[in-house]
Amino acid sequence: EGTGLGLSMVHGLAAQSGGALRIHSKVGKGTTAELWLPAAAGKVEAPDEADNQLPKQPRRASILIVDDEDLVRMATAEMLREMGHSVSEAASGSAALHRLSAGEEVDLLITDYLMPGMRGSELVEDALNLRPGLPVLLLTGYANLAKGEAAGLPRLSKPFREADLAHAVAALLTEGQPARGKPRLRSV
Repeated sequence: EGTGLGLSMVHGLAAQSGGALRIHSKVGKGTTAELWLPAAAGKVEAPDEADNQLPKQPRRASILIVDDEDLVRMATAEMLREMGHSVSEAASGSAALHRLSAGEEVDLLITDYLMPGMRGSELVEDALNLRPGLPVLLLTGYANLAKGEAAGLPRLSKPFREADLAHAVAALLTEGQPARGKPRLRSV
C-alpha cells in the first residue's frame, strides 16, 4: 500500500531541488532511472516532531478528491479517511464536474494539477462557477506553475506527508465554517 509516487512527482521534486530525473530505456535490456540532486551544504538537522503531528480536524467534511493516477488518488483518499472525513473519488475533471452538477454535497475539493483532458486549475474554475465559495486545494508536483493560471489558489506540493495534507485541509475547513457555508478562498 504505497503512495503511488509517480514520475511526475519525482520529476517535480528533482526540478524543485535544482536537480534532474533522467530515464534511459532499451528494448530487451531494461530501464534505468537516475535521480540527480545537488549535494546539501550544511549540517543535517533532526526533523521537528511538531511538523509530523496531525492537527485535529475542525469538523468532519465531505471531500471530493480528483486525480487521474489511481494509486495516488487512493492513497490520498485513505489519508483523508483516517482523518475522519467522508471521501469520494473521481479520476478526471469531467467526472468531478458531473458529480458536482448532479448535486453531490462537497465541503472541499482537492484536485491534482496535471491531468489529461482538463487541468486541475480549469476544474477549479468550473467547479467555482457551479459552487461559488467551495474551498479548493490544488496538488502539484510542479514547482513553477504558470503565474496567472493558478494564482491565488491554495496548493500543496507533491510529494507531501500526511501531516502536510492534514494542516492544509484543517486550514481550509476552519476558514470555511460552518459546513456548506460560503467559505473564502485562502492560499495555504
